[in-house]
Amino acid sequence: MTWPMWQVQVERMRALFAQRGLPWLSADEERELRAYLAAHAGTS
Repeated sequence: MTWPMWQVQVERMRALFAQRGLPWLSADEERELRAYLAAHAGTS
């Protein structure tokens, strides 16, 4: 997936975790996840 697609998915995951009352990632963990996804995202 492209980086914009991953951004949408991360927000969807965050919302789903909140809806289910599950703990989300720490700020550092989310930053690392987003950095990894951005670095490895597809281009189309």
